[in-house]
Amino acid sequence: MSLCFLLDGYNILKKIPQITDYKIKEDRPSFINFISRFHPQGRNKAIIIFDGYGDEQLKYVKIDVLFSKDISADNYIVKMLGKKGKKCYYCVVTDDRQLQFRAKNSEAKVLSVGDFLNPVFKRMKAGGRKMHQEKINEYSKEAQEIKKELERIWLKK
Repeated sequence: MSLCFLLDGYNILKKIPQITDYKIKEDRPSFINFISRFHPQGRNKAIIIFDGYGDEQLKYVKIDVLFSKDISADNYIVKMLGKKGKKCYYCVVTDDRQLQFRAKNSEAKVLSVGDFLNPVFKRMKAGGRKMHQEKINEYSKEAQEIKKELERIWLKK
């Protein structure tokens, strides 16, 4: 049985300051792209569940996006956990304590938003440092070339 992550969409979205502009509908695509690009779920499937209605059902590689319509995303997730004949083992990602409790009662694994996203942020930070160092090296080379050119012109070297 494979592992499938159920992501409490808005609960997670609010915890990512890098992409949250507090305009929930406008932030959804950024969040979906973030998950699609950085794969915090690893090679496992992820299903992002948002409250309410969305424009469409979206599918990405190993990511599904669902809208709970007339029930809360929490109830929708619990309903998914209770389905008979499940094809995968679920891991629910949320900081909502009540949903965490309900998921554990349904024998699902539970991860906090921090535990789910921190490995991604560490990779991003490490990658950012590497890019920063490459820029410094690039600027240093340019600075050396400019210095040599100025010495040649002004000091006639």
